Amino acid sequence: MPIVPLLILPLGYFVTGGWRNAIVGLLAVLGIGVQLLGVTINYSYVYSNWLHGDRLPVNIYLFVPELSAIPTHLHMLAAGRYVDVWLLQVYKQFGLSAFLLTVSVPLLILAASIALLRGWGDVRPPEPAPADEAGPPDSTSQANDAADQIDQPQL
Repeated sequence: MPIVPLLILPLGYFVTGGWRNAIVGLLAVLGIGVQLLGVTINYSYVYSNWLHGDRLPVNIYLFVPELSAIPTHLHMLAAGRYVDVWLLQVYKQFGLSAFLLTVSVPLLILAASIALLRGWGDVRPPEPAPADEAGPPDSTSQANDAADQIDQPQL
């Protein structure tokens, strides 16, 4: 089981306001950008270019940052090579309804997440007001108070 995505869970305790929100927002934007790079560029062409090209160093078993996925995808996107327009292919092959359904599902998930984070989907009942702010008592609560006093034994 990949554990790296679960490492973001404690981040909720870090976000308490101010500059910390800005840092988390910047990290979220960077993460979305990296994901868009991975989705936009067709990896099979990049991998084929690595295997058949002259960019592979002799010591390939070592990590070379210039040949890692993020800079390579960014270079390919800037050059306009190997761009995978998958949504356009969905539209051409399956029509407008499949295209709209494909686009709407992630957008609905995003909208629901934002709504839940803002508290719009809160299903908890409202907390009762304290006794001093509750307002004037009604006749049923007065009758219940009187019945409670009658039931209590006198000492």
